[in-house]
Formats: sequence, structure tokens, C-alpha cells
Amino acid sequence: MFNYLKTIIKGSNLESFMLEVEKLSNAEFAKKNGNKSKWQNALNSLKSIEKVNLSQKDEYIFIDSLVDEKIFAEFKPWRKGPFAFQNFNLDSEWNGNLKWQRLEKHLDFENKLVLDVGCGNGYFAYCMALKKAKLVLGLEPFLLFNYQFYATQSLIKNTQHLSLAPLKLEQVPDCPQFDIVFSMGVLYHSKSPIEHILKLKKMLGNCGKLILETLIVDGEDGYSLMPKDRYAKMRNVWFIPSTQTLIAWVKRCGFTSVEIIDDSITTTTEQRKTSWIGENSASLEDFIDDDKTVEGYSRPRRLMLLCNI
Repeated sequence: MFNYLKTIIKGSNLESFMLEVEKLSNAEFAKKNGNKSKWQNALNSLKSIEKVNLSQKDEYIFIDSLVDEKIFAEFKPWRKGPFAFQNFNLDSEWNGNLKWQRLEKHLDFENKLVLDVGCGNGYFAYCMALKKAKLVLGLEPFLLFNYQFYATQSLIKNTQHLSLAPLKLEQVPDCPQFDIVFSMGVLYHSKSPIEHILKLKKMLGNCGKLILETLIVDGEDGYSLMPKDRYAKMRNVWFIPSTQTLIAWVKRCGFTSVEIIDDSITTTTEQRKTSWIGENSASLEDFIDDDKTVEGYSRPRRLMLLCNI
């Protein structure tokens, strides 16, 4: 799956990094998972379909194929998207197009090497491909989302320069070669947000740019919320900083320029219930009560920073 990427970067400083990523990825894919045979069978059923061009149609990544909707239902839940095919729309829980609109005008992707940490099923990788990125590597430890990506990619021409690896950021070696690094919706899941930011910086080349998007709360400089248990019913949420605290973290980690490019309350237009999120159909409307989370915290608000070394 990484063969074409290795061709692009052959002889560069990225080559040894990609060889290690491939080795680590193969080990992860080899681990036991009770759903792998189902996912692999669904993926295999797509291989005979002719590859088509990728495009954007309204808020959808559009794949101009006529495919059996039931095949893609095998990969539920679909959290990131949305995607569209000739005969149906795959309306994911998150409408990623809204986030993409907030950030795309701030970056030039043409001929850039991009690392997307916690990339989900690669929805944003396709957005970057349409903006002529040279290479996009996504890191996504949740195995299902990797299969979702390879299912969509199997139908699309000329996307060999996009790949996902079922890995966490801390599993891969340092590689200060990427022009743009993304970390969106990851920081608050980290037990050590400072270590996460430092590692992100170690993946950036000279003049590299970081897009860092995370939950924030109101509070003074130095304040961050550590939920007692869950936040908006999410497990594994550790630190939610105030705006000034987040900026201070980033600057302490060595970024010299930090720009707020978006500050948005998450709405049920962006995170919504759809038929594609499977048996556990709960979504944002079930996680908030009036203007607070069901646990009594301020409702989800996300800040997006553009950070320069």
C-alpha cells in the first residue's frame, strides 16, 4: 500500500521513515480483530469496479461510481465524510466540509508533503489531493477507519500518493520533513498535550506549518479543564485548555507564530445523527443539554490554530 509513496520519496530523507511506517503498519494489520474478515471481504468486492476520477460536489467528496450501498454499510460507523456516489450519499456523522472551509484558504497544498495525525478515514486527505498535495500520509490507530479509506481509495484514479497507517503519532520515528502537519481533534485525548505538540513539531521541515484544532473552554491564562470522567460522553478526554493556555503551550514548544484561524461552537449541523453511524446512533444532540454537556461542562467549542516554526 506504500509502494507508490516510496517511489515519490525514493532517495529523500523520507524514504527510511516510510519503510519504518510500512513495517509498523504491517504489524498492526496482522493483529487479531474479529471484524477483519468482514471488512476484507467487503473491500475485495470493490476491486473489480473500474476506477473513476475524484471530485467535490457540494459538501461531498464525489466518487463517480455505481456501487452497492450494502458494501459500504459493512464499514459502519462512518464518523468522517461525507461522501457521495452515483446512486447514494454516504452522510457521515461529521460534515467535514464545514471544517475544511474554515482552513483551506489559509494553506497552499500544491506540491506539499502533508502528515495528518488522527486522520479518521482520510476524508481530508481527499480534500488535500484535490488541492494538488504531492503526498499525504495519515496516521489513524482505529483499524476500521483504515479499511474505510482503502475502500473508497480502491474506486478512485490517481490517489496512490495518499495512504493511511494504523498508527499513533508516538509510534512513528521523528521525521522533520513534512511541509504541513495536521492534528485535529487529537490533543484532548492525549495524557501529555505538551509531548504531543513537541512531537508534531519534530515532524515539520523548515518553514513547516501546523494546523492544531482542539476543544477549548473559557478560562484565564494557565487554566485547563480536566473532566472528572467523560466530557460530552466522550471517554479518554484529559485536558481542555483555555485559548490563552493553548497558545502558551504552543509557544513554549517552540512555535514562533501562532494565529487563530477559527473559533466555533460545534453544532448539530456539523455533528449529526445519520443512518451511517450504525447501531450506536447517539450523536451531539444526545451529548448536550441546553448550553452545556450532559455532565454540566460548557458545550463543545473548537479552536483552530495555524502555527509556524
